[in-house]
Amino acid sequence: MVVVHFHIEQNQNDPGGAVVHIFRFHSDLIDEMWDIGQAIPEDSPNENGSF
Repeated sequence: MVVVHFHIEQNQNDPGGAVVHIFRFHSDLIDEMWDIGQAIPEDSPNENGSF
């Protein structure tokens, strides 16, 4: 199983989004793939932001 976590931005002023891809392999081939994404809020209550 491989999990990849991305921070995607369209430009420098864009807060972007968080995207996760999860791959499950069988016999060296991708058997299943899941993904989920969420926009990063501009006014996050976390002082460190989403990342």
